[in-house]
Amino acid sequence: MKGNGDIVDFIKKKSYVMLNNNLGSGSFGKTILLQDPSIDELFVAKKYEPEDSNDKEEFYSSFVQEIKIMHRLFHKNLVRIFNFYLYQEVFTGYILMEHIDGKSIDEYITEEYDELFNNDVADRVFIQLLDAFNFLEQNRILHRDIRENNILVDKDGVVKIIDFGLGKITHTIKSSKDSMDGVINRYNMAKHPKEFQDGKYTHQTDMFCIAELFERILAENNITDFRHSKILEKMTKPNAKDRYDSFQEIVDLIGEKQFEMMNVDDEDKAIYQRFSNAIYQKINHYSGEKKFETNIDKIAEKLKAVIEQNSLETYIQLNQNLISVFVLSAYNYKSKEDILCYTVTNFYMWFMGLSAEYKKTVVNNLTIKLSKIHTITEPRDPLDDLPF
Repeated sequence: MKGNGDIVDFIKKKSYVMLNNNLGSGSFGKTILLQDPSIDELFVAKKYEPEDSNDKEEFYSSFVQEIKIMHRLFHKNLVRIFNFYLYQEVFTGYILMEHIDGKSIDEYITEEYDELFNNDVADRVFIQLLDAFNFLEQNRILHRDIRENNILVDKDGVVKIIDFGLGKITHTIKSSKDSMDGVINRYNMAKHPKEFQDGKYTHQTDMFCIAELFERILAENNITDFRHSKILEKMTKPNAKDRYDSFQEIVDLIGEKQFEMMNVDDEDKAIYQRFSNAIYQKINHYSGEKKFETNIDKIAEKLKAVIEQNSLETYIQLNQNLISVFVLSAYNYKSKEDILCYTVTNFYMWFMGLSAEYKKTVVNNLTIKLSKIHTITEPRDPLDDLPF
């Protein structure tokens, strides 16, 4: 029997059926479409094979970096990686990833937009893009290769960001000078951010490139009723200091606007405000990085559980159970039991009656409110340094 530290070898080979031996190719390799006959699923396999064989060894580390990046990310708008195979002795490898049945972002918007019906397809795609890149920024990942073919939209209208071959984990960057400034994000751009002149690339550069791409797609399709044109304008300011500080700032701004546009009466607003104020007033401060639950189904499930746990009470008995429905980070809170169960139940019933889109808007707005509570770095307990 193997023990801790022993190498575990899975020697059984896995076979796939080739369905398309040339889905696409680029400077660093090509992709093919495979079928797994045992589970009847499709996968895309990406092979590292630079066009110039002299580059094979030089850029191999970038291919491995792509695997590291994709393995640490899980988000509905990012392509998923399922497995990888590395052959370091010959500087090549394969990534097995999710197959996306979709179109490039420009093709999708062009085909789906209908001016006569005031189609909001561009708005829906843009919001998903912001969610994806906000997630990447929170996980310290730069994409650095934002172009039409690297942003797909599937048949259900779900945006999928692909190709992290030029991606970068920001905390590993030791210099402000970008090592690949000669090849990143030059494709088809109508204008460039000023930091390109200095060979620099940050999350605000990803921000510029997304907005610049989106502006071109809007212009090509003569879309003049885009709701967030002012936001695009600020995202593409030449100087980084004139743009938004982060993707989170943009997401919060749009969330506040969407909440204001919700068709709710004064009674509905009162239900939301009583509930959100009750939670806000119970949190004293955060003790680390602020993290919030955004999965609507999980929020509904946890809220229901809190209500059931307090079904025979007048007040919520454990404030932390309610706070933790939304707050995932460490926090300091008031324990006084004075949140009425009626307030929570009323909010839950109202919330569950909303559409999926409005539920997300409510959660976004509540998250924005809770994120305004300050963070305090608490002194470390010396006992924390003991191994166990």
